[in-house]
Amino acid sequence: MLEILVYTPIWVYGLFVILLYLGWQQAKTRAVKRTMIYVLPTAMICLSFMGVMSSFGMSSQTLGYWIMALLMATYIGVQYFPVTNASFNHHTQQFQVPGSWVPLILMMAIFFTKYLVGVAVALNPEFIELNPTIVICSLLYGGLSGVFASRAITIARASYD
Repeated sequence: MLEILVYTPIWVYGLFVILLYLGWQQAKTRAVKRTMIYVLPTAMICLSFMGVMSSFGMSSQTLGYWIMALLMATYIGVQYFPVTNASFNHHTQQFQVPGSWVPLILMMAIFFTKYLVGVAVALNPEFIELNPTIVICSLLYGGLSGVFASRAITIARASYD
């Protein structure tokens, strides 16, 4: 285990710290400009997409599973698990967003999925070619991204109230 940590590139540790900080910030109730509610979800969707594509390549299978999970998780999140208590101040054009640990959990899940896939491939390159690996990782990346998307959508809805 120590050998894995020693051979991990230094930038990975930097990314981990940045994500921890961003997640910690999300746990606090805060005022957010309209455009900023889309920045973190967009970044995490891109990170998960890059995780799938860099691990498994651009194939219809990986892309299909990723998109399917993204859309399903977005729909389920919007319909059944909306962000509650978000409000929009039309005067300041800012959202008041309640703090939540969910974004930190999601960021860490995407980060560790990418990290563990990288470690598994380094230890056993054939791992990446196994169909269950492709399906599970594509669905996981897409689903986690969908939760980010659903959170942004339900917060944005507060501006229409």
